[in-house]
Order: sequence, then C-alpha cells, then structure tokens
Amino acid sequence: MPEQAAATELAEVLGRAPGPHIVTPLLHNAGNHVTAGICRYAGDGWSVIGKHVTPGGVGVEHWATSERPDHWNYWAREPMAYRSGLAAAAYEGSGITAPELLGAFDRSDGIALWLEDVAGTAGEQWDVAAVAGFARQLGRGQGGYLAGRPLPDAGWLSRRWLRQYVDSKPVDGSVLRDDGSWQVPVIAAAYEGLRPGLTRLWDEREALLRAVEALPQTLCHNDVWPMNLLARDGQHVLLDWAFVGVGAVGEDAGNLVPDSVWDGFLPLSMLPALAEQVWTGYLSGLRDAGWTGDERLARLGFTAGGAAKYAWLAESSIRRLQRGELSSYGGYSRLKLDDLFRTYAGVFRLLLEWAEEARTLLA
Repeated sequence: MPEQAAATELAEVLGRAPGPHIVTPLLHNAGNHVTAGICRYAGDGWSVIGKHVTPGGVGVEHWATSERPDHWNYWAREPMAYRSGLAAAAYEGSGITAPELLGAFDRSDGIALWLEDVAGTAGEQWDVAAVAGFARQLGRGQGGYLAGRPLPDAGWLSRRWLRQYVDSKPVDGSVLRDDGSWQVPVIAAAYEGLRPGLTRLWDEREALLRAVEALPQTLCHNDVWPMNLLARDGQHVLLDWAFVGVGAVGEDAGNLVPDSVWDGFLPLSMLPALAEQVWTGYLSGLRDAGWTGDERLARLGFTAGGAAKYAWLAESSIRRLQRGELSSYGGYSRLKLDDLFRTYAGVFRLLLEWAEEARTLLA
C-alpha cells in the first residue's frame, strides 16, 4: 500500500496515531491484477490487515480484472461484499463468518480495505476431520438459501462464475492431442493411462457446465480452499470474498476437495477419505438447514462442478512443466518434481471418477 495513504487510513481505523509498527507483506495470488497488496500492520497491542484492490493492477493475462460487475474477476466485488454487510451475513447461523471490516477507503487507484486480523488455526494446518467439519457448516449456510432464505440480488454479485473462470484459462486442448507432450518422462510416468479421460473431460466440459448451471442455486463463495479458511473457537472465518455470487449447490464443496490436495496441504493418501467426509459433512449441513431436495442434485453439483472447474488443469500442468513455471503460493512447492506430478495424477483420477459419476447422474 502507498505509505502515506496507509498511515492516514490506519490512524482513522485505530482512532489514534499507530505509533511504531511493523508491516509484513502476506502471501497472495500475485498474478491476479486486482490485488495491489496485502499486508499485516502490527504495533503495540494491535494488529490489522490492509488490502489494496485496484482495477488497473499488474499480473498474468488470464487474471485480468474487469469493470463489468457480473464478470468473474470484477475488481470491486470484494469491497462491495464487505461494505454492504453481505460477507459478514452470507452464511449467518451456520458457524461461518468473515473478518470484521474496520474501514474502507476510496483511492484514486482503487479501494483500501482494513480488516480484522483473525487469530485462529489456518486452513493449511487442518486435518481431514477439520475440513469435513467446515464442509458441514458450509452446507448449513448454503442450505439455508435452498430451504427458502432469499438470495441476494445485488448487481455486483458474480453469475455463471464457473463457466467464466474455465473459459478464461489459456488452454485450447492442443497439448492434450500432441503425442510429444505425453512422451516427456515425468508426464509419461505420472499420467500413464490418463490421456483419454483427460482429453474427454476437456472436450465435454460444456455439458458439465450446463448441468451445474441448471441445478438449484445458492450463494457461493467460489474460492473455498485452505488458504482462505481459519478456525476460531468452534467457528470458521472465510477470507477473500472477491468471487462471491450465485452458483450451484455442491459447487463450493466440490472445489474444496481437489484444492486441498492439489496445492499440497494434505497428502494424496488422504484424498479418498477427504472426498468422502467433505461430501458427507456438506450433505449433513444441507439437511441441518432444512433442505429436503434430492441429494443427487447436490451430488451432481459436487462432482460436475469439481470436474468442470479443473478440466483445463491437465494441459496447464504440462505447459507449465515445459516452461519451467511450477512455483505456487500453495503448499506443493516443497514437493519433488516426480512426487508433484504423482499428486497431480491422483487428483486427476478423482476428477475423472467424478466426471463419470456426473454423466451417470445426468443420464
């Protein structure tokens, strides 16, 4: 954040001069143009988070922002979610909340958000049972809308987010059809036997997306993964509301499973238990909230949504290997290359199983 603007805003947030303090940049997706910076500001007896969002930031091309309010990466959505109170009340009564908004300031180059620095256990440190416990609370929160709570209708909420996200990715299926790409030793060893299924998944992503869009709709966060989760006193705090909008039942829970392993927070060996327990917890939460609909609808959102969201990842992983661009702000950068791609392959096998289950459910 610009130092002078931050100092003035911080004094207003604290109600006094901040005095000596330390500013620590926090890990975030630097490729997304919308985030100009996130820092922890900590002084004597206080600590807050400052986040600067902007419509004209820098990053990689497929993470460009938009001025269109229904765009998947609309730059001002998160400030609106906080300022409107939606983030705090989105899943009211479920055990899930958002950090408290301490202040929001318009700047010439965007908006500065000052947020509570939540003290809790980060999602990167959770075990399978903890992730499943969150999934149940998520089901409660989203099930409330399915059981009759009116959905918010603000124009800045994302709509058809999943389709827009998948369509934004810089892949076209050509690598999947290139024999040479599959002969690279790392790919040949890790992805053995996966090529037909991964190619079919890419080719049939449109059918999966249409299926998800036809399901009962709820309020989706659209970025539920360990780095956006904190546990505090039996409740959960959900961070980063930049993608929030109307989406399908099961969609967020279906994202949580592969993301927890793909990014290295839980080992591949735990993936089967994670998938089962997250689904069971989420469905239980839907029932807790009073939703009496056909569970196959939620299961379709869970499986088709997860498979469709990552239909592009196989080609992307090969392209990134070819370019030597395998760094990440998740947890997997500590893995050796062979182990990394074995983890990827294990996640792809689950996604292919989900895609097949979704086809059966649709039939």
